[in-house]
Amino acid sequence: VAAAVAAISTHARSGGAPVDVYVLPELSPLGYGNDQGDGLEVEPAMKQLARQVNAAVAFGHQGTTPHGHPTIRHTVVAPDGAVLAAYDKVHVCDYGDCSETAMGYRPGDTAV
Repeated sequence: VAAAVAAISTHARSGGAPVDVYVLPELSPLGYGNDQGDGLEVEPAMKQLARQVNAAVAFGHQGTTPHGHPTIRHTVVAPDGAVLAAYDKVHVCDYGDCSETAMGYRPGDTAV
């Protein structure tokens, strides 16, 4: 989480063209199967980052179903830190070395 925050913060301070939205890949702040990361909680850190850089941030992180099962969630926060949308991945990989189901992830139940 800290590395993603640092990279976006550095870019925002670089004085380049303004950015409306930063988009991070699936589970990029933590990686697969690692819900501990570097000690920072992903969603609060990304909300704070969006406010800091005055841009929306879309990021992937581990979510939880109402039944307590882990999901692969993508969340979009506005420049003020408010959650605009959240989506739990519906089609999780269930084969080979990349088996997300073997890592415990469960599909979401609402397509977007």
